[in-house]
Amino acid sequence: MTAVRPLVRQPLETPSAVDALLAHARALRTANRPRDAEATLTDAITIAPEHPDAYRARILLQLQEGRDMDAFATCASMLACGGHRHAATLAFAADILLYLHLRHATLLTRQAAPARADLRSIGVGEPNAVVLAPEFLKRARTLALAAARRTPGSAAVQTTLAECELR
Repeated sequence: MTAVRPLVRQPLETPSAVDALLAHARALRTANRPRDAEATLTDAITIAPEHPDAYRARILLQLQEGRDMDAFATCASMLACGGHRHAATLAFAADILLYLHLRHATLLTRQAAPARADLRSIGVGEPNAVVLAPEFLKRARTLALAAARRTPGSAAVQTTLAECELR
């Protein structure tokens, strides 16, 4: 019988409560429990409102569920809670608003669509977002400009800014 020393690695540092909640939310999302995942992300935001990763995860979860206005509100909260200081957060918010614009601007230009179309059948849960499509683009451009000023060499930010300019 040989004695084998167990391979146990101690983590270099203990994860924070927010990191643990983010991991738990990912697990809940993987288990197809989006409401529980969103509640967990809300707890993470409550614990550390300056932590942008919790906001990002919540925005992406809301977009997957077709809750565009909620994603827009969460994006605004992320920026209001100190996100405007970080170029990566500004770039993420610009990408989200550009996505919302692209998603809803095409609905505005449909000529043959009935006046009271049921937008839920095509994945749009809230018709208010359709009306806000031009506003999404203006705000995305402003955020992309702010991010470009902070990180002038970022190709991703420059691409988002160029896309905003093309629209």
